[in-house]
Amino acid sequence: METSYLTANDIDLMTAAQDGDAIAATVLYRRYLPLIHATARTFFTRDRDELLAVIRFAFWEAVGRYDKSRGVPVAGYLKTQLRYAAWNACAKHARTDQRANGGDTDTLPLSAPPREQPDVTYDRKELYRALHAALLTLPQRQRRVIYGVFFRQQTRGELARELHCTPQAISALKRRALDALRRKLAAYAPDKP
Repeated sequence: METSYLTANDIDLMTAAQDGDAIAATVLYRRYLPLIHATARTFFTRDRDELLAVIRFAFWEAVGRYDKSRGVPVAGYLKTQLRYAAWNACAKHARTDQRANGGDTDTLPLSAPPREQPDVTYDRKELYRALHAALLTLPQRQRRVIYGVFFRQQTRGELARELHCTPQAISALKRRALDALRRKLAAYAPDKP
């Protein structure tokens, strides 16, 4: 019986889990555990465990809400729901930090400051403007790869099919684009010890 669960498709597992089948729910959870952890790693937060708990909770809520009659693929549905939950949790923390900071959005840290320089903060608006300007200077294919990898979470294979090239070419485009962005944004990087 358990081998049939392991080979069952996602829609059958979702339906069984919604009907209260604990084994199907466990198999489904284990199948999507890498997605849960990848989603948590995508977002910056000081409390990774809390974000992971939010994403796990969102997973079970999404399983309960899934409607197979709509024809939405399970993997895409779960990816969207988990990313939305993680984004909301991070936005909530940012608003809380903003209130604690007296409502000053210009001095909120973009990321955790390095340990050697605990008082480093970045002017977020200026950094976003510089990043946007640097992205616009990239050639179109490099810009498309950066957008696909970092904003749409696409794989090299998906981008290669879209851009009609090989996955190795996607890696080379990404490397060249990141090198160019690194050079253009060097002024915003903290000094290395």
